[in-house]
Parts: sequence; structure tokens; C-alpha cells
Amino acid sequence: MLKRLVGVLDEHVELPRYQVGEADPESPETIERAAEKFRSLFGLGLGPLSNVTRIAENAGAVVIKVRGLATEIDAVSFATKRPLIALNSSGRSACRERFGIAHELGHFSLHIGVLTGDRLTETQANRFASSLLMPRSTFAGECRLAIRGTRLNWLGLSELKLRWGVSKAAIIFRGRQLGVFSDDQARAGYVGLNRHGEAVQESEDHLIANEEPEVIAESLKVMKEHLGVPQSAVAREMRVRPNLLQNLLVSPRTESVGNVVHL
Repeated sequence: MLKRLVGVLDEHVELPRYQVGEADPESPETIERAAEKFRSLFGLGLGPLSNVTRIAENAGAVVIKVRGLATEIDAVSFATKRPLIALNSSGRSACRERFGIAHELGHFSLHIGVLTGDRLTETQANRFASSLLMPRSTFAGECRLAIRGTRLNWLGLSELKLRWGVSKAAIIFRGRQLGVFSDDQARAGYVGLNRHGEAVQESEDHLIANEEPEVIAESLKVMKEHLGVPQSAVAREMRVRPNLLQNLLVSPRTESVGNVVHL
């Protein structure tokens, strides 16, 4: 149904051109370079990304929040002519949603024509997501804020989380990946998160606003107000009942602005 919806929108409005380039997943180094090239293509610099959802949509993907995905799934994607990223709308933190979108962008870049879901492709997509959200050239230095002596500095971890929009678990993972944290420090970090009940939800999650997809909502608005095509007509073109289309759409909330161009 989501692919049908996007197909109808593509016929009526001009959506952003798809620009996710194909990259080689052969090694961690090639994946790092792919993420760096993605940032360079969109002029994103090497600092924190203010809105990952908008980045994906500016790159030509369509992002939508959906009900009914299994609890363990944060996001799924469909690498069709107009790539689609479906996010689990069931109370995910902004950090988990952002990482999920970056992960799916990794699949689009690294796994064209490849069946994904196995350990290797998921690890590669996670590497791309980590590299995209926390670029090695800048994050490795900042990551040292999370160390005090030989131990992790939890206040520093919180500050990094709020600045970069990624979970503390992701910071620990990336810090170990970049050689800033030792295996023992990373292990202690994961144990600490579990001990404090932050394995799934972290204490700062409520301080970071969730991002909202724009392409579908804005496209439907343009079609209704400027092209005279109401939502009921969209449902007819999809060959579904209007209430089914309505159930697909999750009402957007206010989104933040930052270093990404608005659609």
C-alpha cells in the first residue's frame, strides 16, 4: 500500500531526485568513505546532523511512520524505483529513528541488488550509519570527552548524545570502532546502561525531539490545494478505500530546522 501511495504521488508532483550513490561494502574503510562521500554530496560538513529524516528525503527517498511493525523493528526499507523507508511509529526515541534512517540509507548505498537481513549486511549498514552520523575525522576527537582517566565519563556521554543526536549506546559503539574506547571500557559502558535501565530507553531521550517526515504530507497538500486532487482521489488511484489510506498516514508533528535545506 505504501508503494502504491508513493507511485501515485510520483505521477502528480515532482519529488526530489534520487541521489544515493552506489558504494562498495568490501571493507570498513570503503564504507567509511561511502558515508563521507554522502555527506560531501549534500554539503553536510563534518559536524552533527540536525535532521536525518530531511536528509533522506532530500536524497530522494520517501520516509513515513507506520503502525503495526514488530516491536524489535525500528525501520524497514524498500529499494524500489522510489526508495521508501518505513519507521516504526510505536514510541521510538529520536536517536533510534535517526540511526534507523541512516542504517537504511546504508542499505541503499551498499546493497543494490543484494538480499539483506543477514548478519554481514546488517553490520555493514550499521557501519555506514555510524560513519554518517559520527564522522571519524571530527567525532574521534570529541569522543574523548566521554573518558575520565581510565573510565567512561557518563556526563560527557550525555553531552555528546545531546550534541550529536545519537544514543549513548551508539557513541560507545562508535568510540570503540574508532579506537578511542578500549574493549573493557566499551564493555563497562554497556553494563552500565543495563544496570541503570537504559538498555532500550535512555534517560535523555525526552530531551531530543523526534523528526517528522515531510514529503508525503507536503505532496498531499500540494495535490489538494494546487492540483485539485483530494485525498479521496488519491485513494481511488491507489484502488483502496479512503479509510485505508487514512490509516496509513500518521499525523506529523512540528519538526526542527538546522543545517539541512527545507524541501
